[in-house]
Amino acid sequence: MLLLSPVGWQGMPGEPAWAIAPETLAEVVAESTDFFFVVPLLHNVGIDLLDVVPQVHPVTLGGFNFAEAFVFMLLPPLLMDRKGRDLSTAKLWSIAMFATNALLLPYMANRAMTPVPASWEADRAAAVESGEGLAEVARGEKGLLSKSFGFFGLAVGVLSVWWAAAADPAVGGDLAQRSAFFGDLMKSDRVSLAFAVDVVAGGVLRISTLPTLRSSSSSSFEELRTSTRPTLHPLLLLLLRASARAFILKVSP
Repeated sequence: MLLLSPVGWQGMPGEPAWAIAPETLAEVVAESTDFFFVVPLLHNVGIDLLDVVPQVHPVTLGGFNFAEAFVFMLLPPLLMDRKGRDLSTAKLWSIAMFATNALLLPYMANRAMTPVPASWEADRAAAVESGEGLAEVARGEKGLLSKSFGFFGLAVGVLSVWWAAAADPAVGGDLAQRSAFFGDLMKSDRVSLAFAVDVVAGGVLRISTLPTLRSSSSSSFEELRTSTRPTLHPLLLLLLRASARAFILKVSP
């Protein structure tokens, strides 16, 4: 719907992918150039990878990288998921991470209709006995990949929130101005609205995978549950509330 719905359909802001405006495309390129804040952070310490650093509003850039951090952290749970054994999980995650997150919803639908492989328990038992292979893939357990992705994703997520709330005050203004800008962004910019939807879809996908992870290993599930619960979920609730408020203001007479 976000990709293909025409301009103005059901109050949808911006334009569809098949009629994208040059300025919107330039915005997407600028945000992608500042992926995980590498370019602006290096620029702040005097290292310029580009002749001209793309100028992106801090709220927009913070929201973009928050959504990317959320998708980044999805890989370990997806690899641990028993129901995703017969799906091209790593390939889809790569496309969602570096091209478009629009594939998350089709993946969720495909996963819901995919049964757990009959050989899963036997394969897992053999992997546990041998101790070989990536823990997430071979045994459906939390390993080094989960921990490294978790720590790095958490760091980027926290930095994204700070960037949206406090970075570049000359452009972003104070917190009230940034909040107002975010509300306007949800009402006028389809790209930013799509990233907000990505965070919601990623949250739903993560929640939907937890029962199968729990069935695989109760202790690993408990570690995963406690490690993914506290920091990003309250921020997700704030994002959902702000998005809902912006939508209500958009459609109210």
